[in-house]
Formats: sequence, structure tokens, C-alpha cells
Amino acid sequence: MLLTAIMEKGRRRKAPRQPRPVLRVVLDEAVAQRIETLAKTESRSISNQISVLIAEAFAQRDRTATPRAA
Repeated sequence: MLLTAIMEKGRRRKAPRQPRPVLRVVLDEAVAQRIETLAKTESRSISNQISVLIAEAFAQRDRTATPRAA
């Protein structure tokens, strides 16, 4: 019984690490459409424009969020 437990313990492997999401934001329809439009156009600064849109989405969320009780 003890030997079996030791053998089973030796066979265990760590589960592969799942990548953690870096950013989660719920975009409203207008922002999502603007990002989709930018993705379809050929622009050198597309990543900068998308970053600005995401920042705007966060700012919008912060403005509309209810303050938390301390």
C-alpha cells in the first residue's frame, strides 16, 4: 500500500501552465466596430490606434462603473 502510494506520487506530473489573459475588457459595439474597421485597413500605426481605442474603452468603463464601498 505504501509502495503503491510512492509509485503513484512519482508518476504525477504538473499540469501545463495555461497562459493567463493579459487584458480583459468588454467593448461596446461602437468600439468593437472601430477596431474591426482598423484591422481591415492597411495602416502603419494600427496597433497604436487599437491601443487608444482600448484605453478609451477602459476610461468609459471607469466613468460608468459604480464606486465600490470601502
